[in-house]
Amino acid sequence: MSNPATVVTAGKPSLDFAGQLGKLAQLPFDSVAQAVALVSTKSATAEQLAIWLSLRDAALAAARPAVVRPLSCRISEKGAVSVYGLNARFPVTLYADQWQRLIDFVPALTEFLDKNRAALKSKS
Repeated sequence: MSNPATVVTAGKPSLDFAGQLGKLAQLPFDSVAQAVALVSTKSATAEQLAIWLSLRDAALAAARPAVVRPLSCRISEKGAVSVYGLNARFPVTLYADQWQRLIDFVPALTEFLDKNRAALKSKS
């Protein structure tokens, strides 16, 4: 197997990115800073850095376990009910009468979801 450092040495940037993916996955980039340093010293091209970053991001995303947080409720300072755990950052907050309208709407919402299942996307 060739030395990974020889893979990053760039003469003319290659447009065959798909062919470089296997080689780029083995590049000796321990950090983004190191990768940027290699680009600035012309040891790697900007294209190789971009591919490496996308590979790294994909690997990190695949390694992260899907976190399913339990739902919880709290009463906000203004007297509304906040449901935590649906969104990553913010709760869904509605006043009691709005929650009741939503609860009453659940059968129609369920029917709508069932009819449009093919067009819907899921976050998880």
